[in-house]
Amino acid sequence: MSTIFERRKYKCRVFVVKECAYQYQSRAGVDVIPIRFHWWKVCGKFNPDTRRHDIEEKVLLRRTTLELRFSREKVCENAKTKMERFAKYKRLIDGSPREANELRNKLRRYVRNEVGLSLDDYPLLIEQILIVLQEHAVPDQNIEVQAINYIYRYTEEGLSTLYDMDDEQYYRAKLIPANESFIQALEEASPPADDDELQCAICMEMFEKQKADTSITQLPCSHYYHRDCIVPWLHINHVCPTCRRPYAPSR
Repeated sequence: MSTIFERRKYKCRVFVVKECAYQYQSRAGVDVIPIRFHWWKVCGKFNPDTRRHDIEEKVLLRRTTLELRFSREKVCENAKTKMERFAKYKRLIDGSPREANELRNKLRRYVRNEVGLSLDDYPLLIEQILIVLQEHAVPDQNIEVQAINYIYRYTEEGLSTLYDMDDEQYYRAKLIPANESFIQALEEASPPADDDELQCAICMEMFEKQKADTSITQLPCSHYYHRDCIVPWLHINHVCPTCRRPYAPSR
């Protein structure tokens, strides 16, 4: 039985939902800002043949709602409209470190005890909620929190393939091809006749053993290559394979 390895990734989104089937109504003297938490799990198994993850259907682990209640009298006795009251909330949270810390601690306790999320996995979640509260929240309007736990599973073969892909993408990302006009301007050249050991640094074939129809070119740094070798190289990387001198990058 092959060993199965797991790699986890955590993502979260916090946003305002203006129209929602679940509506909350503020009570007399108290405004309610509901925060609905959705905790999802998504599993995927890596397929070495397609080099992609076969994703399973998303599973909802928990859904719960925290109702933040704000006293209108505490904010302002004369606040009349929802937007006016919200402006007061924003000033209250921004201007009062004590109120902000109390709210932050309340969110932490709820996320840990009621939702079951680890803040080590979602370290920015509380601050994201506070930002949305300070900038966008309106009483009776839902704030949605989507926390997703991605679980990727690999066999030993799949893990080896993934590491090869990561290495390839890492190194390929650093390579910049040469300008096409520079490649097309390369002229045919003849290596020195007195050097019998001179060879192409790409294919490692000696030039003296070349076929009659083989073309040789020289870079400005005086290094010789088979044209069929250096042209594909320059389409990937703009530096000389021997001395690493750069030539006309495409960007």
